Amino acid sequence: MKSKTLIISLAAAAAVCGCNSTQKEAEKLLESANYDFVHGRYDIALDAIDSLRKIYPNAIEVRKQALELQQRIALKKAQEDAEEADKLYQIASRDYEVMRKAVEKSGAYATQEQIDELTRRRIERDSMKIMMDTQFAKIRYIHRRQLQNDK
Repeated sequence: MKSKTLIISLAAAAAVCGCNSTQKEAEKLLESANYDFVHGRYDIALDAIDSLRKIYPNAIEVRKQALELQQRIALKKAQEDAEEADKLYQIASRDYEVMRKAVEKSGAYATQEQIDELTRRRIERDSMKIMMDTQFAKIRYIHRRQLQNDK
């Protein structure tokens, strides 16, 4: 009976020690992901989070923190992408308006090439608008998820 108790106690102690080192390794990986996020290396940070989730499935608290970091990364990437899409949209919109005014000024004398170019610029402008709207929708979604997680 005493030997069974001793074996169980040793096994429990080994499990606790093993969990402690596993927890610390998971925390180091999370710190690495945080460092990469702060320095703008979002893809590397996301790779570290993916590794953390696969290698340390039982480090629940660290994985919760990793999920929050993953949301912050996704938000930051979406904000940067939205900013870039907005700049491209402004350029495409300006180019379209210049071309539209030129074609309208030509009236019935506008060439087929001018009309085709106007159409291409409108399509480009509309594509940039869709990209921008998609990024804004992604940002709204991430904010909603963060609010749900805070509750």
